[in-house]
Amino acid sequence: MKRILTGLIILTIFLPSILKARTYFICEEENKTILQKIATNITTNYDYVETFDSDGYGTVTFTVELNNLDKRIYIYEENSKRRYNVTSNKLTIGGLKPNQTLKFVIYGNDYGCDDELLTVFVILPPYNKYYKDELCTDKEYKICNRWVKADYTYEEFEKLIKSYETAEEDEDPVIVEEDKWQQLFIKIMSFLNKYRFYIFLPPVLISLIIILRVKVFKKKEWKEIR
Repeated sequence: MKRILTGLIILTIFLPSILKARTYFICEEENKTILQKIATNITTNYDYVETFDSDGYGTVTFTVELNNLDKRIYIYEENSKRRYNVTSNKLTIGGLKPNQTLKFVIYGNDYGCDDELLTVFVILPPYNKYYKDELCTDKEYKICNRWVKADYTYEEFEKLIKSYETAEEDEDPVIVEEDKWQQLFIKIMSFLNKYRFYIFLPPVLISLIIILRVKVFKKKEWKEIR
């Protein structure tokens, strides 16, 4: 009888601590649902700062903002391999280069809930440092657009301008088509991931790859015939 009484006393003393430890190490379904709702409410936007050198050629840096954050989550950006602990309802990341896709993985950070909740993509467009060049004056060519890829030398840029002057508007370089379809693909994947339509991911992925390859093949085939 004495042993039973002693056991009950010990259980009474330590039971609150045991229950608290269980709450800490086990992610309750209700808490997980709350965290998933927090993750789906996250919004993103970006801004940029553009500067020009003495020759008139520009550079651009981006700043990305994630809003509607909560201290019960943390964020991991896969490109930089960096973790961001949330201290307010907004996270600002500056000094970012153009032409990249940032992948923010949202994790729970509340007691036992530390699973991955959501992935958010932010697409930063490519930048054309030649778009204000005199060769683009009064031109509506796509390679004179500010937000197109321009990873070529100035001599190559001049040749492209000349090719546009002797070609129709729809005879754009293949690289522009690739950028357009790549960005469309990432946007669709972000949407499906956000609303967890995982069942549609395989067919959508296969269809977009086929479409992109057909587009690029037709462009290359046309150029070879020409």
